[in-house]
Amino acid sequence: MTLGWSTDGLPAQRGTNAQRDQVRRILDIALGEGRLDDAEHARRADALPAAKTRGELADLVADLPASRGRRDWIPAARPRREDRDLALQLLGDGVASGRLTGAEHGRRVQELVECTTYAALAKVLKGLPGWPAAEPADLLAAFDDRARLVAELRTAVADGRVGADDHDRFEKRIDRVKRVADLDGLAVELHARADDSERAAALAEIEAAYGDGRIDLEEREVRVELAVEATLDSELAGLLSDLRGRDRLPSHRERKDIAAQLKKALDDGRLDLSEYDERLEALYASTPLGRAEELLADLTDPPRPARRGPLDRIFDSVVVNSALLPEPRFWWMRWYPKVFWKTTSTAVLAVWVWLIAIGGLDMAGCTLGGGWAVVMLLLTGVTKLARIGAKPVNARQARLLEDLERDLREHRRGVRRVRIEVEDGAAVVVVERRDNQPRALVTEVGTEAVRRLWLSRVYPLKGMTVRDRYHSGVNVEVTLDRETEARLRRGYGPRPYGRIPASER
Repeated sequence: MTLGWSTDGLPAQRGTNAQRDQVRRILDIALGEGRLDDAEHARRADALPAAKTRGELADLVADLPASRGRRDWIPAARPRREDRDLALQLLGDGVASGRLTGAEHGRRVQELVECTTYAALAKVLKGLPGWPAAEPADLLAAFDDRARLVAELRTAVADGRVGADDHDRFEKRIDRVKRVADLDGLAVELHARADDSERAAALAEIEAAYGDGRIDLEEREVRVELAVEATLDSELAGLLSDLRGRDRLPSHRERKDIAAQLKKALDDGRLDLSEYDERLEALYASTPLGRAEELLADLTDPPRPARRGPLDRIFDSVVVNSALLPEPRFWWMRWYPKVFWKTTSTAVLAVWVWLIAIGGLDMAGCTLGGGWAVVMLLLTGVTKLARIGAKPVNARQARLLEDLERDLREHRRGVRRVRIEVEDGAAVVVVERRDNQPRALVTEVGTEAVRRLWLSRVYPLKGMTVRDRYHSGVNVEVTLDRETEARLRRGYGPRPYGRIPASER
């Protein structure tokens, strides 16, 4: 809202009769809206003829809006009659709702009569709802607000969060509280208190910790006493913090298992006697489970990846990418097709060798051809059954390629886009550079692409090719023969095999 009448930056310039008429019109609007009473309006109107400069004219209406019907609550502006009436109504509602006492209501009504600006009006209405500039944090508490908290207090007494002695103290605090925000603080304090069920659960957890050897008898008695006397959830949580998760103390069985592994390491020569005694002493000290397991960190062999043999390669090439097969939903589908493939293929091969050994070559040829046909038909059916109710393999491979594309794009800032397609068993990576980026960038991305594809579950792959989007030449080309696979295995490790874990899907 714009207040007053503008001097257009010329306060010292002499005013005209037309400008005086403009100021008089603003005074008349203010009188009609109740911003000025008759006496104040007459005083300012009488001062108009004596106002010589534009600045003096502007001073007469500096606290009045320049147009009719403005409802903005600007602190320096004169309030309207409607706003005064609203304030009087809100003060009455404040008494009826219990936000104001009778004495406080009378004092504020007296101040309302003397209000000449919205700033003074806001001070009179502070803590009451219903006016434009009301602040929720300053609202005074009403009867209903206190009644809700008293009901919550009764519930807290019933479930053991508040005792008989604390009940009276809380009731007195509720009576003394003035603002809704302070009542909310008392409600939060009630909710933070521990009830009987939480104490019972804490006592049960302490007993379980004593039963499996995580704490001794003396520690149990101390914790039980503190849990019975605890009044806050945070106090119970502090008593149980070292009994949960990786930071908890190990149980008798866990200590026994770790001690057995340390003894095996001593027998195998991985530890000498002094190291064994040192670790055993640390194990039986008050050591958290996570740190106790660290005693075995350098004594455990890393897991070996599953070996991928020739039959696995044939299965991936002919039937389906076995790494992306979904987990079967039903128990009768849990025969993994790849296992079935290996079993039947080995059986057919054994019969073929046996028939050759006894001289039945013609029969062997028929058996071999028919056996492989039966294998292919059975595998096709089992594979389709394994896919019932799950996402198809090609969708998983597409998502895997999308992840690779995103990682390669983020590998170098100068790359705008990366696209990967698998055609006839070969991966083609197309790199689009940003403007003014050297072609060497494509080679760098290509090297990373080879590494990522080698360590991905996108197989079987016969080769990998990396191209520049803006040039027809090939930047990186890899044919996966035995020599190349051996080199990649030495440089990047073995390829992952087996189905994708649920956490990576």
